[in-house]
Amino acid sequence: MSPISSFAFLRLLSLAVAATVALLVVSSGLLTEAAEPEHRRGEQAAVITAPPPRDGPVTAAVSIVRIGPSEDYPALGTLPAGAFLEVLGRDQTGTWLAISFPPNSGFRGWLPASRVIGIDVGAALQVVEVVPLR
Repeated sequence: MSPISSFAFLRLLSLAVAATVALLVVSSGLLTEAAEPEHRRGEQAAVITAPPPRDGPVTAAVSIVRIGPSEDYPALGTLPAGAFLEVLGRDQTGTWLAISFPPNSGFRGWLPASRVIGIDVGAALQVVEVVPLR
């Protein structure tokens, strides 16, 4: 074994031993209140909670976002299942929805309405002008 490789081996071995000792100390309960700073004893730890669930339209499955309301238009990208959507409107037939894509960007992309849940694609949505393919 060359001197360089034996040095690297010893360094890795010492790191593994240190990690094992730290794990044993933590799991054995040796670190208790005595290890806390004096000013922190008796304080409650902050509880981090998830934000409340949002209501509104989400993608029902992984969905391809297109530049227009048809599979003839090129894809802009994809959205994962459960992605929250900012719906800007619908096409004339109501089969495609105009959304903000990327989210909160002010740019527009299109998703099939069948891939979206949590929205009524009725008269309440405005019809968005479609830029025809050239």
